[in-house]
Amino acid sequence: MSYKRAYTIPLFIVTFFLLVTCIPQNSYAKNHYKSTLKEWTRQEEVYGRKDFYASMKWIVTFQSEDFLKSKINKLATIYGYSGKEMQALITKEQTPCLNNYCFYVSFYAYDRNNGDLANKDSDWQLLLDVDGKRLKPTKIEKIDRITDYHRSLFPYSNIWSRHYLISFPKNNEQNFTPVTLSIRGPFGQSQLEWK
Repeated sequence: MSYKRAYTIPLFIVTFFLLVTCIPQNSYAKNHYKSTLKEWTRQEEVYGRKDFYASMKWIVTFQSEDFLKSKINKLATIYGYSGKEMQALITKEQTPCLNNYCFYVSFYAYDRNNGDLANKDSDWQLLLDVDGKRLKPTKIEKIDRITDYHRSLFPYSNIWSRHYLISFPKNNEQNFTPVTLSIRGPFGQSQLEWK
């Protein structure tokens, strides 16, 4: 056995194991987030017009406990967080949703002038049905500018839609309860369910 060959095989094995152990962690976090995002996202387009334009389209991600865990892991992987940074991230992401049902909403309305859900005078009404109760939002926070941060977490975010973080009051239940988010307006209505 030659000197060169004796070092080539162990070097190959070490390189192979490094690749196998290092790459899947980032790949796993990325793939796990994608599948979790898909699991907790619903969408619908409503065509109520005669000119074949969509009257409205909305894509909504329910920020459940499971989704938030996956989102936190993705952000921690992107930014390399650990220790105090990780704890701060967990607090920042989970605290608003402890006492609220939280949704990230991308909303397009054909009539852009009346399509702002954050406007008190909006023609659109949002309601959440849970446990036989109909709830109104406690907070509608408009995201004025979509950045790469938003696109990396919610790839359906686009320049034609408006984007919001919307909260509804939650009872103190610990387990997941099926919910139905509905929107009603002059050009249509839609319901999205999470069971």
